[in-house]
Amino acid sequence: MEKISIIIPIYNAEKYLYQCLNSIKEQTYTNIEVLMINDGSTDNSETICKEFLNDSRFCLINKKNGGVSSARNLGINRCNGEYVLFVDSDDWCHKELLKQAVQNIKSYDMLCFAYYKAYKNKNIYEELKVNENANIRDEILINKLIGGYLWNKLFSTNIIKEHGIKFNESITYCEDLIFIIQYIKYVKKVNYINKALYYYRVRKNSVSNDFYNNKNISILNAYELLINEYNECDFFVSNLKFSYLLNYYKLRKFIPKEYNVNLDIVAEEKKFLANKSIKQKIKFNLIKYFPKVFIRLKDMKNGKMNLYD
Repeated sequence: MEKISIIIPIYNAEKYLYQCLNSIKEQTYTNIEVLMINDGSTDNSETICKEFLNDSRFCLINKKNGGVSSARNLGINRCNGEYVLFVDSDDWCHKELLKQAVQNIKSYDMLCFAYYKAYKNKNIYEELKVNENANIRDEILINKLIGGYLWNKLFSTNIIKEHGIKFNESITYCEDLIFIIQYIKYVKKVNYINKALYYYRVRKNSVSNDFYNNKNISILNAYELLINEYNECDFFVSNLKFSYLLNYYKLRKFIPKEYNVNLDIVAEEKKFLANKSIKQKIKFNLIKYFPKVFIRLKDMKNGKMNLYD
């Protein structure tokens, strides 16, 4: 039985942490190690973690606060399993997740699985619709259901460690996409399963829903890093540049004067818009010309879905 290492970065997660850890403890697949990386929490997160230490599979590692990337990197350094699963401390797992994952990653380098978006009033099943003929790198960037998320994928520890793949600790947004793009350089075969095995809790104050602030300027750095590294891949880079533009207009009012915006990308706007759908063009122009309207529409949608606090 292959061992799965589960890496959980934890920072002030007391409200949802017990449900997260208990969902892992109750997995039907039992050959696991659970690395609870307490990233300098100031609430009761550490106390909750200690409740699980009577299970020898759970390990608590306390560190000074350094951010989610530094916590995950510490987990990678300490893990001993054949596979790695990254879990967010406010989410939870279906009890069959690990069993299904191990069964379906045989002879593959990475596994992607379906998931639920968990709202207070309902869970929405996100079915994977995959173009298996597409380059996996392109599919991850374009297919939002697969996405640059960590938590709906199982990784090979050997690939991560053999190639020294780590999280960029200077990037605070989109660090997971960079990690995955680095990882799939060494991937030959990917498997997909459409059973929803993970519950991603959608919260009002999550990074993705509190996007509009100066902390997230690093997303522009993230896209530039990927653009420079893959400049020979026209389709991939074209979509990266479009994403750069979209996020530039989202964050424009927060960008410090001293920040060097890539004006060459901005100048190519018409080129990147040419092949987009009408829906994408409408969204883009809303963000560019009427950002307050876009934010209001997003807030209305979030209110209808009743996000967690």
